[in-house]
Amino acid sequence: MDEVSKDERTLSRGYGYSLKNTFAIKKNVFVRGVRYTILPAFSLQGIIAVDIMEGSCIKEIFKNFVISNVVSLGIVIIIIILLILPVIFIFFSCIRFLK
Repeated sequence: MDEVSKDERTLSRGYGYSLKNTFAIKKNVFVRGVRYTILPAFSLQGIIAVDIMEGSCIKEIFKNFVISNVVSLGIVIIIIILLILPVIFIFFSCIRFLK
């Protein structure tokens, strides 16, 4: 899982390059603007859940996102795996028996 946010300050950097013994200075007009936050959850199969919101993400929103989207998907995947494992075991046992 990862969190990404973007606003008008995204292009402003705290560090830069300059000539030796000179400060790296870039004058820019400060505009706060609207901040958007993206909460994606990735798996080996790709993006499994995403939430896009205006403003910053607080702990409660992140916790609810994880519980409602990621944990519930994980439980479903575990149940599917538990249902498929006996079939796979029987399949490989039959192949071993036929050899």
